[in-house]
Amino acid sequence: LDFFALLHLRGGGGVGAAKAVDALLRRGLESGGGSMSPAWLVGAVTGHGPTLVGGGCGSGCGGGAASADRGLVDQALAVAGALTSSPGPASCAAGGALYEALFTELPSPDVRQDALRALLAHAGGGAGTPAEADAALGVLGRLAAAAPADLAPYAAYVTGLLDHLDGFTPAQAAAVFGVLAALAVQG
Repeated sequence: LDFFALLHLRGGGGVGAAKAVDALLRRGLESGGGSMSPAWLVGAVTGHGPTLVGGGCGSGCGGGAASADRGLVDQALAVAGALTSSPGPASCAAGGALYEALFTELPSPDVRQDALRALLAHAGGGAGTPAEADAALGVLGRLAAAAPADLAPYAAYVTGLLDHLDGFTPAQAAAVFGVLAALAVQG
């Protein structure tokens, strides 16, 4: 299966198509027997930023005029969100990996801000599962360790996690402080 074909299908076929694509990806990732894996998603995105941004789908990707400027980016972010919110551990990990790849591959400040906003919601929103928060905090930790200069412009957003400390496990709170420490050293 081609990830970009799935993004086109997801965006052009309405809500039913979006749910069907998300379910297909979750089943494929959770089964573990096929070609779908976090590495498959990362490989589809890495080196293909212009394809994601140019997408070639115009307003047919859902979201109207804003999507015409962002190609398949919004659909890829939506897939990452759906996977990260999934109860299945493989899907949750794959969603985190997709967010990380999108943040790394697409240097556009608005895309990075959207990816970061979604990660912060997964981490501190309180509505998700501990695995969802762990996946999001793991991505933030990896970004802070590997590319602190890329994450530093968004440090003000990341500090918002401090508002949710009482809802985190000790390990999650330590992860938050690890991210903030890496950003403080960078800044």
